[in-house]
Amino acid sequence: MLTKILSALAFVVGLFGFYERNRASRSDAKAKRQTRRAESALAESATYNRVDKLQQSVKQKQKQEQLDVEQSLKDGRRDQLDNNG
Repeated sequence: MLTKILSALAFVVGLFGFYERNRASRSDAKAKRQTRRAESALAESATYNRVDKLQQSVKQKQKQEQLDVEQSLKDGRRDQLDNNG
């Protein structure tokens, strides 16, 4: 009788251990997925920031070139418009 009680208790403890190990495994998998998502979002954000900075740089360069052309026209120099280089 005592052996049956002890074996039933061992069985219950084994089931609990199996349940806890399974739960911990699922929790670890969820944490890894969340980490990958966060890393992906950071990489995407960095890419958008890099593209935005490049666009701003190009716009600033174009604006400066336009201002240079306008200033040259005001000064009476037309050499920037000639293709003879």
